[in-house]
Amino acid sequence: MVRGGSPVRLRYEMAYNLYTAISDPLKTWSMVVIALVPSLRWWAVVLYFTYLAFELYPWMVIRTPGSGRRAPIAVLLFYPIYGAINTLVRTLAVLAWFWYRFVTGSMRPRRGPGDRIA
Repeated sequence: MVRGGSPVRLRYEMAYNLYTAISDPLKTWSMVVIALVPSLRWWAVVLYFTYLAFELYPWMVIRTPGSGRRAPIAVLLFYPIYGAINTLVRTLAVLAWFWYRFVTGSMRPRRGPGDRIA
């Protein structure tokens, strides 16, 4: 990511992936706390409408190929929930990777011909 000569778009993609890997567990923890603490549950509505606002412009601009129409409004209203589920799944994936890589040792880097399948 910091090596000279790398394309800007590649650097951006790598920075975004790093941000996602760091922020997803924090977002998941926040969602759990908001769901469990009754006095914080109103933040779920605030977050839903914030993410809905982020998706409003793309929904208005992007058209269905061939028909030129927008996606149904239900798609727009479900998208923040889809994003939350996606965040949870990515967090579980990182935890599974960590478990298999460092706890069980079954997912280790390939280092030689003996580690290859073929």
